[in-house]
Amino acid sequence: MAAAMQGAAAGGVYKWVDRQGMVHYDDRTLSAERLTRATIAKRAVASNPTARAPADFVGEVARQCRELKLHNDVYANARELFGRDPAGNQYRFSDYQMALERARLADEVRRYCQPLAAEKLLAEARIAYQQSLKTGTAGR
Repeated sequence: MAAAMQGAAAGGVYKWVDRQGMVHYDDRTLSAERLTRATIAKRAVASNPTARAPADFVGEVARQCRELKLHNDVYANARELFGRDPAGNQYRFSDYQMALERARLADEVRRYCQPLAAEKLLAEARIAYQQSLKTGTAGR
């Protein structure tokens, strides 16, 4: 315990937001802003698109990129696509629904597979969290 407190005292305390928008504090993260009286007073998390994302988050984004690319290839070559309604009944997509789904999936591939995707997604999450603080919807 004393060693942990000494480490925090020596390096400082950092504040960061995870993928679910939860705020965390620690003494060793590379993807956060250093807490000062000024940052505490403004009650916000900095939006820094160049911040380094945690390694596990980078790995998760890379995994999602691979999965999205596979889905995109399947959807692009499929003659028919099917969905399920809230009751669990299967239905065939119309041509319009297929086009919308393919476009949505292509957008997701671009978001998750672009250079520095994890850092950009982390910045998006921070901005969304800041907006939720301003509108009072944080934690919902």
